[in-house]
Order: sequence, then structure tokens, then C-alpha cells
Amino acid sequence: MSTKAMEQTNNIKKDNDKNKIFMWKNKRVSEKIYNLRVKQSNIGKKNKSRKSLEVEPTKHVVEGIRHVDFKFMLEKMYCEFCNYKLSLDNIEEESRRGLGSFLFIRCEYCLHISRVPTSRYQGGLKNPIFDINSKCALGAIHTGLGHTQVHKFLSILDVPKFTRSLFKKHERIVGKAIEAVAKESCNEAAAQDSES
Repeated sequence: MSTKAMEQTNNIKKDNDKNKIFMWKNKRVSEKIYNLRVKQSNIGKKNKSRKSLEVEPTKHVVEGIRHVDFKFMLEKMYCEFCNYKLSLDNIEEESRRGLGSFLFIRCEYCLHISRVPTSRYQGGLKNPIFDINSKCALGAIHTGLGHTQVHKFLSILDVPKFTRSLFKKHERIVGKAIEAVAKESCNEAAAQDSES
């Protein structure tokens, strides 16, 4: 074969390498991403097989009782990276904010750690305001309880404590809403009084 013919076949091979299409879970990805996902998958498979061989007692990261909105949490129980279903057996860490919390769960498939909230929240991830905390503050105001009484009640139930500052923050948030409803109610009563 002549050198010119060899150069042409090498150029064709290079063009074919550039035009390769890489697919991962029916999505087109770059070669770099494809290789990364294959590597992560292989590591996950090794860890899974190694995990089944090791028989040691499991240390639970989350202990005690938690308030969980199952419908909401189940919607979020998928890996942020590969969309694989997550298992509560793989909880690495918990970040609590009063009665709500984020569970950091490792994906068995790609080993990515995803953040899963246990209940609905407002605001960003840095400073979330869990709805359950506001509901607890509203219930405490409605029944005439303060932080100490709520803390004692939750301690008996083995629910992690609610810090005083977080409780007061939610009391202020709920207090504004209560005041607005009370003003509206007074205005409606005054309007009905003036009509009669």
C-alpha cells in the first residue's frame, strides 16, 4: 500500500473516531461524560459486590423519630446525577432544620450523593424554611405553648429538638400572618356593624 493510501485510511479512522456517538440511558453524551459514567458504574458494581461480602453491623446515621411527608419525599428519592432510585439504606448524613431535614443519600448506581428533603420547604437550599416548622409554631401559638413546652413534648416523642432561635423565627413568620388575618376579620366586623 502506498504512503498516500495509508494517510487517507488514517484520516478516515480519525474522522470516524470524531463522529462516534456516545449514548448513556438513551441520551446522547460526550465521550468524556460517557467514560466517566462507565467508570462510576464499574466502581458502583465493585462496591455493591464488596458490600454483599462484608457482614458487619450497620450504623444508622438517622436515629429517633422524624416527621416525613412521604408523598413529597418519594418524588425526590431519585439521584440528582443519573436519576436512579435511591435507598434509605444508603443515608450518609442528615442535616436538620427543626422538624424538617435533608438526607444525603448515596446512589448505588453512580455513587453520587443526593440531597433529599423530608418535607416541603420554602426558600433556597442554604436557608430553607420548612413548612412543618411553621405549622409547629402555629400550633404552639394556638394552644398557648412556648418553646420549652414544645421542646419537652418533642423530647418525650424522641423527635430531635427545635432550637429556641429557629422556633422564634417561625413564631414571627406565623405571627405576621395571624395579625393580617385578625386585621381583616376586624375590618369585616366593622363593615358589618356600620351596615346594620
